[in-house]
Amino acid sequence: MDPVQSREHILLSNLFQTAWSQGKNMPLEELIMQIQTPPFTKLGVMDVETLFREKDRGALAMRMNNMLASPSFQTWMKVNRWTSAGCCTSLTASHGTASSTWLI
Repeated sequence: MDPVQSREHILLSNLFQTAWSQGKNMPLEELIMQIQTPPFTKLGVMDVETLFREKDRGALAMRMNNMLASPSFQTWMKVNRWTSAGCCTSLTASHGTASSTWLI
């Protein structure tokens, strides 16, 4: 899917951009809360509510919360370390070298 056409991508990208422009980190717990109640009222020129209704944002937050609560994701979180830059760093077992995966 084209990220420009995805309202989920637009919302998440703006949440990260807003936090990072203020020098703040975006822990997953905070991200889930801000999906439900964004710290801004507009996305582009449109109201957040017009582009992404509260009910739909709640459903997205619930899906992300379910992922965070799942035992398999908890295992993944123990192996990987989130950096303040918004990427995930993990050590590879064979070489002990770090690799990074960007969220957006």
